[in-house]
Amino acid sequence: YFSEKLSPSEKFLRLEEKIIEIERECEMISFVDIVLNHTAVDTDWLLEHPEGAYNLENCPHLNVAWEMDHAIQTFSRNFADKKVPSCPSAPFIGNENDLKAVLVGLRQTLD
Repeated sequence: YFSEKLSPSEKFLRLEEKIIEIERECEMISFVDIVLNHTAVDTDWLLEHPEGAYNLENCPHLNVAWEMDHAIQTFSRNFADKKVPSCPSAPFIGNENDLKAVLVGLRQTLD
């Protein structure tokens, strides 16, 4: 919107003109920019209005990401508990072979 080199006062004037246009054409008297991913997960507002946050019900496209995150979390827990057969050095990674074993185990978890 401010692609040209404008002074701060010119930018403010252009913004003011745009706000007046929005008020006139859309009959809006105010608008708010909320960045939900910057809201604490335990804020009273989100606890009272869970529909206001990204979740698997109102954003079903996040299911794949949730499934992958869950699989990685499960793998990590199993690795920490020495329950990944392909990782005999778990819960430590001491060399390249250990890292390769982790990658094998993670791939198996994700399949």
